[in-house]
Amino acid sequence: MASIPNFPVRDLKMKEITKLAHENWELPLPTLPSLVPVCEAFRANVARIRFLMLLPTSIAGGMALTQRANDIAEFELTGSLVRDEISIPSDMRLRITARRLEMLGALNTEKLARMGQPDWDEEAGEFHFSAAKALDGLTDTATGAYGFLNMLVAHTTGTWTAIETMLGDLWEAALNTHPEILSSLKGSAARIKPYSAKGISEQTSAKIERELKSVPLALVEKHRFDLRSSMGSIFREQRRFEFTRLSSIREAYATAFSEKAGRIDKALGNKALDELSAVRNVMIHRAGFADEEYVAKLRRLDVPKGELGKPILLDGENVAKLIRNAIGASKELIDAVEDWINQH
Repeated sequence: MASIPNFPVRDLKMKEITKLAHENWELPLPTLPSLVPVCEAFRANVARIRFLMLLPTSIAGGMALTQRANDIAEFELTGSLVRDEISIPSDMRLRITARRLEMLGALNTEKLARMGQPDWDEEAGEFHFSAAKALDGLTDTATGAYGFLNMLVAHTTGTWTAIETMLGDLWEAALNTHPEILSSLKGSAARIKPYSAKGISEQTSAKIERELKSVPLALVEKHRFDLRSSMGSIFREQRRFEFTRLSSIREAYATAFSEKAGRIDKALGNKALDELSAVRNVMIHRAGFADEEYVAKLRRLDVPKGELGKPILLDGENVAKLIRNAIGASKELIDAVEDWINQH
């Protein structure tokens, strides 16, 4: 069995993740048909993360419910509860199991009928918050704490992947939808300057613009010479912009949205994106240990603390904040891009 790394057990504040999962995230679903698939995929990716957030409490709550049903069934059929179930005759254990399944089935039918009712979200929340209390003791052990810490990492990296994917897909769909202005790529690639980084030089910006205006014939043929509805796809396939780097994503949007793009610039310049990206990168590329780049970012970004060469101190509270703020910036960008297209 793999050994558990030795690290100090601390309060991981996992209840904050349960709270986050039950918030109304209100992810946009645009009316423009071309943007709908992008946002549907984003919503689906985020939904998977939210379900993962609720997995521990779903298991704990389900186990508690099953045990209670089993105890009630045992008491109904035997008139008592024994400490050792093995002492119960096998035929009686089968009857207890059947009765337990009967009760759980009836309860499940009742719950399914209540789904969608005005008080359903509150009821579901109470179930998970109650189950979260039962998990508190697990974070007091090294094995339990390490398992939950890895779940926090999964929430962080999964959310960034969902956002990063959406940013690339949204840019592509926008150019396919409105090629007249966006595919001209007249904007300055250095325009969107986030709080946490410097923009690229105007010289680099000019180089990008020159490269993008040369489209290989093979790509044109691939899209059946239908340039009007394929410019975003063509430019993306050229891989001139790397949609796996936040700085390059900002360059892509700044270059395409060359006029009246203040809301887009503000959403993409939101440091919440830099914060989630920074934590994701140190988790993936440095195994969660703070390097010099991460320590330097502590001075200008609101990210979890970490000393050089030591683990980043993630907990439910700071992870929930990272995710909540980055999702908020993503929602603002989606709305801003759709409004821009509608107004032009």
